[in-house]
Amino acid sequence: TFRLGQSVHLRAAVAALDHGETYDETGIDYDADLELRHGAVLLDWHPGGRGFRLTAGGVWNDNEVVATAPIEELLRREIPNLPPLTFDAGTLRGTVTVDSVGPYLGFGFGNPFAGGRWGIALDLGAVYHGTPGVTLVADTMIPIELIPGGQEALDRELAEEEQELQAEVEDYRFLPVVSLSISFRF
Repeated sequence: TFRLGQSVHLRAAVAALDHGETYDETGIDYDADLELRHGAVLLDWHPGGRGFRLTAGGVWNDNEVVATAPIEELLRREIPNLPPLTFDAGTLRGTVTVDSVGPYLGFGFGNPFAGGRWGIALDLGAVYHGTPGVTLVADTMIPIELIPGGQEALDRELAEEEQELQAEVEDYRFLPVVSLSISFRF
């Protein structure tokens, strides 16, 4: 944090978080990994020079969700009576990405230039990262194109699943932010 004036500070922040989860809202069990990586440049305004602050800034996002599932689960939607396969038919690989730069708005409590050398701060806000985009591909281990109508059926099911996943993430345009920080002044 750098002091630009009595009640205005410029702050930089970085954050990273990985979280794994099983996702099955569309009927296919995905192993999903949420990877949050972002950096921010923030301008804090402390009305009255005290601990309360309003914050605005920009955030660089390298956030994404990477998900995988056996392609057999997608094939079962097209062929419900498909017996369990004794071989690996392939993998569905999905990615959810967001805009790489977005605005941040928030408020918080804590002023590293008020009080002693040590400080604590709490921030609450949100980053607008646009409408998430879904990409889904199938890595097949079988020559599906040799099965009459196999490639067309796979492409149709893949497109339908991608649309369902897109509809699931459509409303997640904002990333909520809760931050607790400790500061030390030299």
